[in-house]
Amino acid sequence: MKPPLDSIPRDAEGPVFAEPWQAQAFAITLQLHARGEFAWADWAARLARQIAAHPGEDYWESWLAALEALLAERGIAA
Repeated sequence: MKPPLDSIPRDAEGPVFAEPWQAQAFAITLQLHARGEFAWADWAARLARQIAAHPGEDYWESWLAALEALLAERGIAA
C-alpha cells in the first residue's frame, strides 16, 4: 500500500504544514517507509492507535508520537 500523498495539506505551490517540524516528521516517515523499515499498513495502524488513545491531541503531535513509538518498537531508534 502506498502512502496517501493526495491527502496532505496543499496550496498552489505544493504541500503546506503549520510548522517545519511537521513537514520533517512527514518526510522522515515517508523515507523510512520507502527504505522498507515498515509497511504503510503498519504505520497507518500505529497512527490510528495513537489517535484513538489520545483523541484531543493535535494531529501532527499524534503523528510524531506514533512515529517515535513505531521506531522504538522496531528497534530503529530509542
